[in-house]
Amino acid sequence: MVASTDPNRLPTGHVFRLERRRGPAWYAKYRLPDGRQIQKKLGPAWTDRGRPAAGYFTKRTAEAWLRDTLDAARRGTLPGVTQTGATFADAAAEWLRYVEHDRDCKPSTLGDYRSVVNGRLLPTFGDLALEEITPRRIEAWRAGLTRGDRPLSNRTRNKALTILGG
Repeated sequence: MVASTDPNRLPTGHVFRLERRRGPAWYAKYRLPDGRQIQKKLGPAWTDRGRPAAGYFTKRTAEAWLRDTLDAARRGTLPGVTQTGATFADAAAEWLRYVEHDRDCKPSTLGDYRSVVNGRLLPTFGDLALEEITPRRIEAWRAGLTRGDRPLSNRTRNKALTILGG
């Protein structure tokens, strides 16, 4: 199921405490307006009485952190969410360069990657800005792979999805 990508959707979330080997810790789990869900460890839980030591979280401080984060998401000023203006074609070219030179893939693997990128991904996503590629668009594209005169095999569909994920 694909999360809603309604830009008017308000971000939501909650905090929870988990027991870990090194002691209890507070986590925040929230969903952004673009549909992405994020889970983040905030820090160790303060279990003693009194004011928490620096770096420790109580339920109240964890909820305050989440409230500040959700407010920043509503304003569109959440750190790490940047509008690059790069297109999918730009990112795909850089990824192909990366797998060729940095990951040192075999020529046959690289050829397979290029074939999928050029034949399946660029025709659909090539001109889109990276920020415009949403889970809903990917699901619609994926559903289109199973329709038509010659639907693709599961292996081919999964290979394209894996490459799309990078």
